Amino acid sequence: MAEPEKERWELVSSHTARRGFATNSYLKKIPVIDLMKLTGHQSQISFMRYIRITKRDTAIRMHEHIQKNWSTSVLANALQPTLANTVQVPQEGTLYIREEDKTEEKRHAS
Repeated sequence: MAEPEKERWELVSSHTARRGFATNSYLKKIPVIDLMKLTGHQSQISFMRYIRITKRDTAIRMHEHIQKNWSTSVLANALQPTLANTVQVPQEGTLYIREEDKTEEKRHAS
């Protein structure tokens, strides 16, 4: 006899919801110290190991930080001497992710 199909909420544990809340709140830029109080983590190191941040999440956060805090000329000058052959300097408002990062993301998505 086949088991009845389960509802989506029946497949998610409270731990999954807790980790998802912590990760999504971190990505929404809620201060880590506040999240640690809610999750019960005593050190930032253990909290950062607990949440699930992908390479893409990191790239997006860095892109947002650079767009907000760096001028285009400072960014271009900083990248020119050391990374000219390995990095595409993005046009304003464009995020480039390396091909190997895209492959990594596809692997994690499956």
